Amino acid sequence: MLLLLSGCGAYATDIATTDVKEITRADTTEADHSDRTGFGQPDSAVSTPEPLHNKTPRGDINVTEAEKHLVAELNDHRLTNDLDTLVADPRLAVIARHHSYDMANRDFFDHENPDEQYLGDRLDESSYKCSPGAENIHLTGWLTGNRTTERQLAYDSILSFMRSAPHNENMLTPQFTTTGIGIYVTEDRHVFVTMLLCK
Repeated sequence: MLLLLSGCGAYATDIATTDVKEITRADTTEADHSDRTGFGQPDSAVSTPEPLHNKTPRGDINVTEAEKHLVAELNDHRLTNDLDTLVADPRLAVIARHHSYDMANRDFFDHENPDEQYLGDRLDESSYKCSPGAENIHLTGWLTGNRTTERQLAYDSILSFMRSAPHNENMLTPQFTTTGIGIYVTEDRHVFVTMLLCK
């Protein structure tokens, strides 16, 4: 399994500042799953965590809309670079959203959670086949700077990823076919974005 991990934080009003987290690449041998990977897996083969009952305690943002806008921005970016668009898999989005929620509620911003689990561990727990795979994470603020609508929040996130070579490389990997984007917004307006990309 090949996993590419990238994280950035652009907080407050300065979206031009991108802090790139450590990039980790892992290459391990895994059994051949032929075409039964990612989006091609039947629901019965995937055991994602229970969906969150609430993507934010705030009433002034529709997180689902922000996620949809970010998927559209990602696919526009790929089309601009002569690449195929990605299928948005809601099961992969649940896995991504749980990582965003975990970062928000356990006060960390990293690909590794406090239990020393990485993307590969989270995918394995859900039996979601993703190889190669990549994870981009982003931390920003809601209702700060130009982030006052769901569309603006998505645009801020894609720009931050595009300005970082490792994030951009993940988004423009030709063999990826599937994405799952999960956002969690805290009461105090911190926005945690997790973008998963899979073949």
